[in-house]
Formats: sequence, C-alpha cells, structure tokens
Amino acid sequence: MRYVRKNNNTMEEAPTSPFRGAGYYNSNGYLAYSGTLPLSRLDIVDGAIVELEASEETAEPRVFSKLKLRDNLAALGLWDALKAAIESSEAIAERWELAQTIREGDADFVALKTQLAAQFEVVGTNLNDFLDTCLAE
Repeated sequence: MRYVRKNNNTMEEAPTSPFRGAGYYNSNGYLAYSGTLPLSRLDIVDGAIVELEASEETAEPRVFSKLKLRDNLAALGLWDALKAAIESSEAIAERWELAQTIREGDADFVALKTQLAAQFEVVGTNLNDFLDTCLAE
C-alpha cells in the first residue's frame, strides 16, 4: 500500500520507511493507493485519487548532477541525510560512486527521493522545484 497526497499542486508519496501506520498518514493528508501508476499519472480530486490517462508525449526523465545535488542539499542542511541513506546500502553506495549523473527514474534514486520527501516538508521546500536546480548540463 502506498500513501499519496497533493501538496501545493504537486503529488507526493509518503516515505515507506519507517511505516507509521494508516492513522498517521490519514491525519497528515495522505490517501491510501494500492495501484502501480507513478505519481505523474495520479491526481486527487474532491478527496479521491484519480488515475490519469497516459499522455501522448512522454517526457524524458530529468538527469541530475551529483555535485549539484550534494551542494544544494548541503545548503539546506540535508546532505548528511542523503549521504547516510546512500551509505546504508553497499549496492546503492557502489552505484552512486560509479555514476556520473543520476536519472530521475532510477529505482535507487526514487527510493532515496522518497526518504527525503518528509525532510523537504520540514524545511518548507518543494522537492520537485529543488530538483530542477540540480539538472546536469
């Protein structure tokens, strides 16, 4: 089960670890979603999750500079959290070290991004807007 909500017209998914229980998510505006569609294909209308049709145009996933991610996260005081998440898995740490850039759809990055989502709420920054500042050139 996934928990999603709409925050400032942006769909967000609750971090999966640690699981805090349905009551916690419901009280924080999340709705339970058992489907498999990505957030880009979901919306919330009148308090219900709506699955959107796939668009004809499929946008290329964004590609991020690791250095820009590190520097911009450090400026927000969040780099240590991401660094710890990366280092918590030997496989993720090795892939991070070998990668020159990070593709938005990469499964490891999606998991890391999900872990950071709650921390971005605390600092009052929209995660997707932040990631736009980290695009590789």
